[in-house]
Amino acid sequence: MLSLAAAQSIQETISFLVVYICTVIFTGCLQAWVALKMGDPTAQEEGYLTLDPVVHIDASMLIFALLRLIVVRDVPMNPLNVIGSRFARIKIALMYFSASIASLLLMVLSLLVLLLFFGGFIVPTPLVPLFAGAAPWITPAPWIIVVRGIIMQIAYFNAFFACLHFLFTCLQLFLRALFAENPEYQAHAPMIALFSSILLVVLLQLTISYWGNYLRSMMLMVEYLLAYALRLI
Repeated sequence: MLSLAAAQSIQETISFLVVYICTVIFTGCLQAWVALKMGDPTAQEEGYLTLDPVVHIDASMLIFALLRLIVVRDVPMNPLNVIGSRFARIKIALMYFSASIASLLLMVLSLLVLLLFFGGFIVPTPLVPLFAGAAPWITPAPWIIVVRGIIMQIAYFNAFFACLHFLFTCLQLFLRALFAENPEYQAHAPMIALFSSILLVVLLQLTISYWGNYLRSMMLMVEYLLAYALRLI
């Protein structure tokens, strides 16, 4: 029979995998769609404009996810298809950083749901949630605890994923600019992207005690702004 700690660990792992898979699929498909709208059909031609999980996630990513290592997959894009058009630099920036922007929007949406339906995440609000028993002064039902925990994980994960994807994109752009004329780099670009993603995750997790408080402060500020805009505080 499983102990309470083991059952909780399994539940956290499953919810983490669900959040991870859904986020990677959504941001990858959105990045391919944004690239297409900006004038680059590369991702669409290679099949990334889809919600099929097989396209966006492979076996190695799932293995790393079980170890709580978030691997970022590089969506194929060719900025040469956009260069020469009007507002080319803005379009290229939107193409490459759309996944980070999408993760930030998912974080904001999660915080908004927590404020409206579950009595807040970090900011205590006087609002009586639509789900009876979700208020902090009432003993919540078990399903409310589970759902609230998943939404909190979505908020935390997307805040972390946005930072990770931003750094990953900056690193990839730097390497491509540095080795633009090197055919060996172009041939091994997917493997370099995989290892650079793992390296970034390891470095971020090793230093999370230093920058984690800034991430939480950013989420706190966003939630305060949402609560103020909705006149909940």
